[in-house]
Amino acid sequence: GHFGFEWYKGVLARLHVNAFKVQPPNLADLLASTKPSGSAVLPAAAMMQHSCAPNTMLMFPEADATFQFVASTDLAAGDELFISYIDETQGVAARQ
Repeated sequence: GHFGFEWYKGVLARLHVNAFKVQPPNLADLLASTKPSGSAVLPAAAMMQHSCAPNTMLMFPEADATFQFVASTDLAAGDELFISYIDETQGVAARQ
């Protein structure tokens, strides 16, 4: 049928590539949190450009579905915003 194995495989692949990890903003909050973390598909974030030195961070201040883009550097009017799709603290080999 229309919703066969290949369809599900395609949906899961797109979700995997476009999902962002939801977690409290710092380790202390993560360890103290009773709220579950998970994944979120955010079209606004998925459409932003990637940089290994981003000028914007995607934050989940309450470890829920509420998200914010927070500047990580000084920005001027008209600057393009970049986020990191990866954990940039990992070494080059792990990121590639």
